[in-house]
Amino acid sequence: GKKLRLAYVVEAVSGLSSVTLIERGTEVDHRSLTGSGPVVVEFFVMPEADTWYGLVVEDDRGRIAATNPVWVSVNE
Repeated sequence: GKKLRLAYVVEAVSGLSSVTLIERGTEVDHRSLTGSGPVVVEFFVMPEADTWYGLVVEDDRGRIAATNPVWVSVNE
């Protein structure tokens, strides 16, 4: 029942275009970005069950990078 803060620092040599938050393979939030960074990106989520989150970051040239997952355990 509590919000969880997920904070990441992202940057790209050629400049940032967007960042997408993924939960268990599904897009849950998307942000447009500008600049080469570093940029702090925060997401606030309320997981209801054990899950994982990851990011997909796109630079200004259309190149994509993905993070490893962050595993979240929900204690009931």
